[in-house]
Amino acid sequence: MDPEPTFVERQVEVGTVVLNYAEGADNGTPLLLLHGGSARWQSWDPVIGPLAARAHVFALDLRGHGGSSWTPGAYRLVGFAADVEAFIHDVIGQPAIVLGHSLGGEIALIAASERPDLTRAVIDEDGPPSAEAARRMIDPTRPTLEAMRSLAGSTLPDDELSRRVGEMPVAIGRGTERFGDFLGWDRDALVFSGEMLRRNDPAMIDAVIGFEEMHAGFGDRVLERIACPVVILQADPGLGGLPDDAIEHALSVIADSRRVRFEGLGHAIHMDDPERFLEVVIPLLEDFG
Repeated sequence: MDPEPTFVERQVEVGTVVLNYAEGADNGTPLLLLHGGSARWQSWDPVIGPLAARAHVFALDLRGHGGSSWTPGAYRLVGFAADVEAFIHDVIGQPAIVLGHSLGGEIALIAASERPDLTRAVIDEDGPPSAEAARRMIDPTRPTLEAMRSLAGSTLPDDELSRRVGEMPVAIGRGTERFGDFLGWDRDALVFSGEMLRRNDPAMIDAVIGFEEMHAGFGDRVLERIACPVVILQADPGLGGLPDDAIEHALSVIADSRRVRFEGLGHAIHMDDPERFLEVVIPLLEDFG
């Protein structure tokens, strides 16, 4: 059994943004983890231990999330990517494998396109590979986003915030249910989700809902400049994962790319089934290290 990893949480100033991150022991190739929208670095907890036993893990809080600073009016994908590029250059100091979930996957692709010298490989966990693909994923979730927007930055007590998080509508496949029902009303999971929203800038969710400015320019011109290997981890489209045609188009544009599909798992693959996720990702770390 791998020993329990130790992480040191730090902050670094990158331009006008203060980025919060956790760093594990130097156990190999640098691996940068980028969480999904409205999350924080702790969302990687189900898999971060085994990853940190085989790589030098850096887990970042994106601007507007977790312990990083809020930047109202400045939540464009290119801005997030610039933060990541500067972080790899200034903090990691050598090219890294970048593993991004959802929003983090989008950012990883753009960073790899802009700074090929800083990216060994991209592992994109169900992150849309274009603005059009993002629109198709976001549109069905607008009721959820509106509910999240109302709770972002909340000062409510934990119990009340957890209750309201549990009442949020979430799209599951073609249906909708309460988030609490989806989580089985697990109190720890609801508190954890509430704390993520508490630390989330409401203006970031506004940018997601507004869509156009945030996703401007994200398309084939970005993908065709990516020189490193890209692996897209596709969740089940019937459970909210990326649509097949969007991935197939991306694979036709990115020179060195492939996908791994996870049947029966939803958008957060590493949370839905950590073991299956690690069975795929750990060999990739060995391939790209």
